[in-house]
Amino acid sequence: MGALNERPRYMPPEPMPRGGPAGAGRDGARGGRGEGPRPVCRLEDPPRPVPMGVRLSALVGGATTQFGWAFFGFGLIFFWVFFPAVELVSLVEFRGEVETVPGTVVECKETNCKENETRVYAIHYAFTASDGVERRGVSYATGDPRREGSAVTVEYPKGKPSASRIQGLRRSTFSVWTSFVAVFPLVGLAFIVVGLKRGIKANRLLAHGKLGHGTLKDKKPTNVTVNDQRVWKLVFEFRADDGRNYETTVKTHETRLLEDDAEERLLYDPWDPNYVMMLDNLPGAPAIDEAGRLKSAGPLRGVAVLILPLLTILGHGAYALWRFGA
Repeated sequence: MGALNERPRYMPPEPMPRGGPAGAGRDGARGGRGEGPRPVCRLEDPPRPVPMGVRLSALVGGATTQFGWAFFGFGLIFFWVFFPAVELVSLVEFRGEVETVPGTVVECKETNCKENETRVYAIHYAFTASDGVERRGVSYATGDPRREGSAVTVEYPKGKPSASRIQGLRRSTFSVWTSFVAVFPLVGLAFIVVGLKRGIKANRLLAHGKLGHGTLKDKKPTNVTVNDQRVWKLVFEFRADDGRNYETTVKTHETRLLEDDAEERLLYDPWDPNYVMMLDNLPGAPAIDEAGRLKSAGPLRGVAVLILPLLTILGHGAYALWRFGA
């Protein structure tokens, strides 16, 4: 984005009438993301009041943020199930000097766990450490059961026989490769961060942004699809109060929201016109009434968008307190 010289324009599709599709109401205010009347073109001058419901919807009601919370919540379920049973601590404990002593298998049991469809076994053993004290331990093996009474070699970090394992086996149920489950909540968290940054930007522009109008100059398909719909890259040009032309780029699969007018409304920072968002692409889909005031898309919209974040935080927070506080 930045100030530009004039160049050939992309010819947008034939715009819809300002009144919107058949059946549009007299005020022409948008009722949400679905089919419906076109929005009015008026908007209060900045700084303008932004209702709490609109602020919450913009902050956490966007598709990216909601998807992030859902993915983060479900990812944490797999994290709690598998990650605590992953062999990670031993990677640190066994980095130094290791002592080995002979041991004997006391019992071998099948667990309820599998790795790559192969049963995991819990192998209980006994050994006498270098301090002369007899101890017992359990190691885990995938598809490698040991017979009771068979001889094994036991190893442990020097001076720490309580952290023993059978040589070649592991102390935890799953191998280190199972730690990939941590990727799922991290991916969800990344979506949340991206969505929140976009929501913060939207709230700033809703309160202080200058209303402008952009013309579609270019439209190109990307390699990404959402629900089997192609994501497109749209480039809009607009003129700011300083008399210079600027560009903004939007990537979306809902191109109809940004192609139904010859000029699409946008909000930009008059002190930094590069800081801009298309009004019809704002997270939370804020609506505008006849007087040009911002209003929430529904009376419960601001509450509804908090359901996923609250369920995720409270649910997993309570489980973490129970697990680590027990």
